[in-house]
Amino acid sequence: MRYPFQCTVCGLEFEVSRPARDSAADATCPTDGGAAVRIFLAPVMNFNRPEAPKAPGPPARGFSHHGHSHGPGTGHHAH
Repeated sequence: MRYPFQCTVCGLEFEVSRPARDSAADATCPTDGGAAVRIFLAPVMNFNRPEAPKAPGPPARGFSHHGHSHGPGTGHHAH
């Protein structure tokens, strides 16, 4: 796996390829040999993804729960 690090001396960001069992091991900067700290990144979220396609057919009316619908002019039921 590849892990991102940043040098504490020069600020260089670089990646180190190593097995997952060694993910917490120290790293040194490839430029100046300084100590480097691992960078933890947030997962990538795609909030700008395209809208999901609409289901074919007429638009739904009312609301649905427990496997049945309530639409205009329908009464409610007792539980």
